[in-house]
Amino acid sequence: MLLAASPILALVPSAACGGLWFLYTFIGVFKSEGIRGVDWITPIILVGLPVFFWVYKKPIDQALMPLQPAITRFPRPLRLGVSLAVPFVLGCGCSLTSTSGYFALNVASFISIVTAAVLMRY
Repeated sequence: MLLAASPILALVPSAACGGLWFLYTFIGVFKSEGIRGVDWITPIILVGLPVFFWVYKKPIDQALMPLQPAITRFPRPLRLGVSLAVPFVLGCGCSLTSTSGYFALNVASFISIVTAAVLMRY
C-alpha cells in the first residue's frame, strides 16, 4: 500500500511549496501591487513539472536511457548534493540579472526541477 502511494507522497512537498508561494504572493493583492503582484507561473512550474515527470515516467526513462551510464557513474549522495545546490546557485545568478518580477524565480525553479529529475532518476 505504501509503495503505491509513494509517487503521491513525492508530489506533496512540491504542491505545498507551490501553494504556499502562491498564498505569499497573493498578499500583494491587499497591498498597492494589486493582482499584478501575484505569481501564477512559479506554482504551476513547482506542481506541474513533477506531475509531468510522474505521468510520463516511461517515455522519459526511455529518452534518458543513453545518459544512464554517465549519470550512474557519480555516487547518489553527490548527485543529491548537486540537485540541492542547483537552486541556490541559479537563484543567486538569476536574481543578479533580473531586479523585478518573478522571471528569475521561474527560470531557476524550472531548471532546478529538471536537473534534479534527471540526476536522481537512477
